Amino acid sequence: MQKINFMQSPKNSNLKIYIFIAICMVVIIGMWLYTLKLNLSKPSKSTFDWSEIFGGWGDAVKDVPPMPQLNTTTPEVSDELINELADKLKDVTKDWEVYIDEELGFEIKYPNEGVEIILDDVIERGTIGSPSFKFVDGGHFALGVYDNENNFTPREWLDNEYMSYSSGWYGEYNDEIINGLSVVRAIADERNFKTVSSQGCYIEWVIFQKDNKFYTIAGEFCDVNQNIIEVFNQTVSTFKFIYIE
Repeated sequence: MQKINFMQSPKNSNLKIYIFIAICMVVIIGMWLYTLKLNLSKPSKSTFDWSEIFGGWGDAVKDVPPMPQLNTTTPEVSDELINELADKLKDVTKDWEVYIDEELGFEIKYPNEGVEIILDDVIERGTIGSPSFKFVDGGHFALGVYDNENNFTPREWLDNEYMSYSSGWYGEYNDEIINGLSVVRAIADERNFKTVSSQGCYIEWVIFQKDNKFYTIAGEFCDVNQNIIEVFNQTVSTFKFIYIE
């Protein structure tokens, strides 16, 4: 009786191994394709998510008190307040003495006290027939009337007046309006430049022009306090032309 050999041949064993490997590869490739499909179906994230880093900061600063609100509105100024301030400024010269020159057609106020008016003499920078004033505490000013024969502007005229002294006016010029009149204010402040030959004075000219004439108010103040100069400027602010029929 012939025996049957149940032992497998090496050829059949290798075939089974190849088939198993092939099945594993198919499964692996299938799983990879499935995973790839899932990844492609998700929305892309092209920007960096800062909330991952700073997301917790909101809780850390939520208890910080808010910045105080600043009032940036402009306070309203009523007409009553403006009129009140204007009245106070007028009150400064309201009861002052008044000098009226009917011939030359102007008037000017000056304080009742602390100032002496001079009519019979001419103080420096004044002209004959025009008033001059001396402050009891120092300083003086004078009015002058000059014909403008050369058709100068106020600045040209003052430069010419000082030509022989300092080759022209050595201070500063300012254009202003006083009582509706255009004027030139010229200031030379030498109080901080005292020398042996110079007292270091404050000199100021205010020049009005009318009918080819210059009407000037010129003051000189040496070793006086600032209040005297302020009173002088208040006096200048009262100058005006008058028309007498």
